[in-house]
Amino acid sequence: MSVEIITIGDEILIGQIVDTNSQWMAAQLLQIGMRANRISTIKDEQKAIHKTLKRALQESDIVLITGGLGPTNDDLTKNALTSFFNTKLVFNESVFEDVKAVFKRIGVPMPEVNREQAMVPESCIPIKNQIGTAPGMLFHQDGKIVVSMPGVPVEMKDMMKSEVLPFIAQNTKGVKRVEYTVLTRGLGESSLMERIRDWQMMIEMEGAKLAYLPSIGKVRLRIGLEGDDLDAMNQQIEKWTAELHKVIPGMIYGLGDRSLQDIVGEILRQRGKTVATAESCTGGYLSHLITSVPGSSVYFPGGLITYSNQEKIDRLNVQESTIADHGAVSMEVVSEMATNVRLLMNTDYGIAISGIAGPDGGTEEKPVGTVWMAVAGKNGLKARKYNFLKDRTTNIRVSAETALHMLRKELISA
Repeated sequence: MSVEIITIGDEILIGQIVDTNSQWMAAQLLQIGMRANRISTIKDEQKAIHKTLKRALQESDIVLITGGLGPTNDDLTKNALTSFFNTKLVFNESVFEDVKAVFKRIGVPMPEVNREQAMVPESCIPIKNQIGTAPGMLFHQDGKIVVSMPGVPVEMKDMMKSEVLPFIAQNTKGVKRVEYTVLTRGLGESSLMERIRDWQMMIEMEGAKLAYLPSIGKVRLRIGLEGDDLDAMNQQIEKWTAELHKVIPGMIYGLGDRSLQDIVGEILRQRGKTVATAESCTGGYLSHLITSVPGSSVYFPGGLITYSNQEKIDRLNVQESTIADHGAVSMEVVSEMATNVRLLMNTDYGIAISGIAGPDGGTEEKPVGTVWMAVAGKNGLKARKYNFLKDRTTNIRVSAETALHMLRKELISA
C-alpha cells in the first residue's frame, strides 16, 4: 500500500517552524510495514489542498494530512475536505461534548468560536482528540483512506497511535516493508563500504536493499526488505545484523534511530554505574546530551564546566605545572580532568574534554579542531586526540558524541 503525507501550513513554508510531524509519521508507518512514497508541504488554501489531494489519491492508497484544523479563519482544511468529498458539515453532539470537556478540564469558559469544531463533514468518521479541541477526520471511500489530523504534534501523535495506525493495519492488505537501521562509528562511508562489501552482496542477493546514511563521526546503515510476513522479515534482518557484527566487530553501537546518549544511558542504568563530566571546549554540551535522557539522574550526578585554565586549577585540581608544561589541550590535562572529576563526584567514570573548537585559537602544532578527551574509571584511564573540522558548532557536537562513544566502549569492555 502506498502512502503520502501532506502537511498544511504557511508557517512551515516561510520557515517559521520545522515540520517534525512528517518525520514522526513516516517512522510510525514503518512499524506496520508501510513506507511513505511522498511527503508534501502546502499552503493553507483551499485550491492548493484540492489540487494536492487529487494528485495524491491518484498516486497513493492512503493520505495522511496534518494542520489547518483550528477554530480560526485561517484554518481551512475542514472546509476544503468537505467540498472535496462533496459532502456537508453537520453538527456532531459527541464531538461537541469532547470539546466542552477540554475547557472544563482546564477550568476556562469555552469561547463560542470553538462550537464550530463540532461541525464535521457528514461522510467522515470523527477521531476523538484526547488532548485538544480539534477532532480528526477519517474518510474511507473507494478503497482509499484519507485522514486529517491537527498540526499540534502531541495531538496528532495521540490520534495516530490510538486510532489511525490500528485502522490502517486492520483495513489494508498487500506487500509490507521493513526498514532496519544499524548505527556504526569508527569508519567513514567509503571505508565501511569496502569492509562490508561481501556482506552487502549476500543480503542483496536475498532481496534486501542497503542504504548508507553518513554524517560526521558516524554512518547509519538502513536495511530494507519487502514481503508479506512481517515477523519472518524481522527475523531475517536480525540474522543479517548478527552476521554484520562479526564483519565489523565493535563498530556497531546501536540499532534503530536511538540516540547515542540513550544507548549509553541504558548501559549505565543496567550495570548500575555512574558518570561525571569535566568539559572545556564543549561548554556543557556533553552534560546536555546525557541529561536529555529521562531518568538520567540515576547515573549522572553532575559535571563541571571549566573553560579557563584557572577554573581547571581551582575547581578540578588540575596541576598548574601540567597546564604550563603541556597546554590545556593535551593528554596530560584531560587525564587529570577525568580522574579528578570522578573523585570529586564519587562516580564510577569520569569523562573530560578539552580542545580548540574554533574558529580561532589554533596554532600550527594544535590547529582548530584539535580535541583531547579522556575516560577515567576504577580500572584505569584512556585518552585520545582527535582532529575535527574548523566549524565551531560541529566540533562541539562531534566532540561530545565522540566522548560518549569512548565511554560506551569502556562500559562494554569492562
